[in-house]
Amino acid sequence: MRRIALVKDENGYHENYRPILEEYGYSVEVIDLWRSEGMQHLLGGRWDGFIWWAKHTPRIRNLAKKLLYFFDRVENIKTYPSFRDYWHYDDKVAQYFLFKKFEISVPETWIFNREDDALEFAEKTSLPLIYKSASGAGSSNVGLMEKRKDLIRYIKKIFKEGMKTHFREDLQKDYVYLQEFLPGNSGDYRVVMYGPELAVGFFRKNSEKNSFASGSGIYEASGITPDLIGFVESVHRKMGNSIMSYDLLEKDGGFAVTEMSIIYGILENTFYESADWYSKRGGRWEKVEPATRHRSTIDALLANWGWPLSGG
Repeated sequence: MRRIALVKDENGYHENYRPILEEYGYSVEVIDLWRSEGMQHLLGGRWDGFIWWAKHTPRIRNLAKKLLYFFDRVENIKTYPSFRDYWHYDDKVAQYFLFKKFEISVPETWIFNREDDALEFAEKTSLPLIYKSASGAGSSNVGLMEKRKDLIRYIKKIFKEGMKTHFREDLQKDYVYLQEFLPGNSGDYRVVMYGPELAVGFFRKNSEKNSFASGSGIYEASGITPDLIGFVESVHRKMGNSIMSYDLLEKDGGFAVTEMSIIYGILENTFYESADWYSKRGGRWEKVEPATRHRSTIDALLANWGWPLSGG
């Protein structure tokens, strides 16, 4: 029987994953990594799989990168997420490298690692622009820059003392990340792909507080179309992803990806289960009855690992 080390995560996803994996015949051990005996048991055990719903809090994210690299690349053990899918998690700069590599439609983006380059750009560029930090949550450190003097002041602050972000450990220092402003978007779309043929999506309305959708908590099932799912499918396939969440805006009659996340959503957000689900049948995306994200995750994960849904 295959053995899976399942990390006890702070959101409680392990409580949903364990019974599904055991139902499928796998031996699962829940491990508390923040206790020394838990870490020693993990490193001393013989595992076939390693699963950790490791959210983007820096102390979690930084340890997860180390362990996922170790198990995935050194021990050659199946992991979720894979190191390939996690190394760019909650890092907009790293994701931009991938989007550019795979020629994914994104808002036009400028990244500067020198103050003089950023200031020269600021003197010439058209406004408004969107500014962002590489990491964050709930639209923190994301804003609209409408005045040139404010942009120049912002750049100087970044390269002098730096800018606080959502996480105090992630000081934004010595880099500036800017994107074109796409008018006419009253929110954004989130689509999650579970393998190549199952997806869930919904629309997130902008918050009245800051005019951004992330963290607004205002969800609508409307607006998700087969064309949108088809676009996300093309991105998903091109990038070679297995399970991934994508955030998108409308651009020039089509769509642009703003961010992707292998770890997404919190348990309290039940809208994933009631939103529009699509399955690809006969080459066409068709709306289907709502599924559960937990079983969909495990099913897609096992399929990607090449493991059966019965009999570990």
